Amino acid sequence: MISDLCILKPEEKPRTYCVSLHQALQSTGNDATGWDIRFADTLQTTDEPTSSEIEVLRELKRVTEAAHSQTETA
Repeated sequence: MISDLCILKPEEKPRTYCVSLHQALQSTGNDATGWDIRFADTLQTTDEPTSSEIEVLRELKRVTEAAHSQTETA
């Protein structure tokens, strides 16, 4: 599971554990979630997104917001 904070891997249902924190969020942790995060013994850092990945994400956000605004007015 990929979130805006980290990458989580499944363990035994319904539990997951963090295997990679996004670089900008190294100082956060349990404070940013509603539960205690379990961390892998060897925690990795997620690579920064490339400029082309950021462009794709911004376009996806734009399209999603446009679709949601059409639903709200319908």
